[in-house]
Amino acid sequence: MNLIPNTALAEPLLPPPYADWDTISEFALTVDGYRQWGTVATLGEMAAQSEAMFREHAALSATLTELRGCLFFEQRRWRHYGEVPDREGMRYIHTLVEAIRHKVRTVCENVDESNI
Repeated sequence: MNLIPNTALAEPLLPPPYADWDTISEFALTVDGYRQWGTVATLGEMAAQSEAMFREHAALSATLTELRGCLFFEQRRWRHYGEVPDREGMRYIHTLVEAIRHKVRTVCENVDESNI
């Protein structure tokens, strides 16, 4: 899949709710998290903070760019492990995808309303 900037991201391009790992993994690579965050360490730190917040509070507080960066990081992490995510990993990953969906919907709604 090609890179998709946030401005071109639309809901039909997102994996469906509770998609399998292969589908999500492919979508995760539509952003270059390494380039976006500058270094693997910076990306990893941001992703670790997001995951910790999710584990502690069952919530995510992030921008669309951060959410996509986290999903990219998870794709790279599990690829490095040579495994598919476990149950807890998929719970977090599905939450990331749904948070991305919410951000995309919100942006689309705001754009539609501004044209009225």
